[in-house]
Parts: sequence; structure tokens; C-alpha cells
Amino acid sequence: MWPEMNYYNEKPHDPITLDLFPSSSPASSTFTLYEDDGVTRNFSSGSFATQTFSMDSNATALSFVAGASVGSYTGKPKGRGYMLQAHMVQGVSDVLLQDMEMVNYPDMDTLNAAASGWCYDTELGGTVHVKTGPIYIGTSFVVVLLYAA
Repeated sequence: MWPEMNYYNEKPHDPITLDLFPSSSPASSTFTLYEDDGVTRNFSSGSFATQTFSMDSNATALSFVAGASVGSYTGKPKGRGYMLQAHMVQGVSDVLLQDMEMVNYPDMDTLNAAASGWCYDTELGGTVHVKTGPIYIGTSFVVVLLYAA
């Protein structure tokens, strides 16, 4: 999802929010995001981009991979932030971005004020929110949520 706006391109499409619904048993899923300039019909001549996301869950962790954005169109951003909303049935002990520990914040207000990090929100039925901060979309990245024991 893009940030809420009244019309296309009212503001930057940043961050992109992705809702994740991991399985408690081993499972995998993928999704491909399609983007174009949203105004012209230039997509018909190849002016668009795609980005593939995948998620693997098992008994100990959820692994999320954002692939590199492939293709180009007028106005394509160089980078953007991502907000992952993992709807969980169990707690999370740690979150890693590219194998580096992210800061765990106590609540959404504190996370929203930070550049990046994560929090576990029990008020929404157990949702882990992960905020990456700006990432160059021409490369892939990995986020791992380690389940609490």
C-alpha cells in the first residue's frame, strides 16, 4: 500500500506498506509489485518496473526478501522506505535487516518517530511493524523476524 493520498502523485509513494500473514507451519509465498508512471500509456511500450517479494516461514523465523526493482519509467524513485506489518500469532525476539539487529521500540509512536526499527503491537492482535528507512530499490534486501522461544 502507498501512503494515503487524495489523488495519484499527491505525495511520494514512500513508504510502501506490505501486510504479511505468515503461517505457523513451513510455508512460502511471493508477490510481484507492478509500477508505471500512472499517467501515460507508456507501459505498453515497456516503460514500467516490477519488484518481487517473497516470504518463507518455519517454526523459528519468518524471512522476507524484497528483490531489486527491474525496469524503468518516468518518475521511478531511486529509493524508498518499507513498512512491513507481520500479523503474528507468536511473539518476536529479534528482527534483522541484512543480518544486522534492528532497534526494538516500545510502541508505534516511537517507531514512527525513528528512521528505522521495529515494534510488537499487541493492541492490533499481535502485529510486528518493521520500518526499514530509505533503501535503494535497485538492490534486494532481507528482513528476518526471529520468533520468541
